[in-house]
Amino acid sequence: FPVTIDAWDLMIASGTPVYAIGDGTISKISFWAQGCFVWGWRFTLTTNKDSFFYTHLDHVIVKQNERVQKGQLLGFVGKWPNQQESFSHLHLGIKTGKASDYLDPDGKIK
Repeated sequence: FPVTIDAWDLMIASGTPVYAIGDGTISKISFWAQGCFVWGWRFTLTTNKDSFFYTHLDHVIVKQNERVQKGQLLGFVGKWPNQQESFSHLHLGIKTGKASDYLDPDGKIK
């Protein structure tokens, strides 16, 4: 099936809690650091319908292969090294479907 990627940069303060967008399983947890523009913990949440990736977290409180439920706390938005607070954000992507199916225009989970 065709894969599409729809991703949003949600400009929110570091330390903001990050929640599961749907019921699913956590995978591919890793720390990502490359220069000053790529930084933070990232992981994938796979539901029975779609697969999402979350990036730029300060820390993650879920574990590899953990089953989570919609609205469950997953981690917290990070503050990038040597960057101003105004640059903090959560990168949320969906590999199939549309992010707008899950988020309202303000970036809140529907």
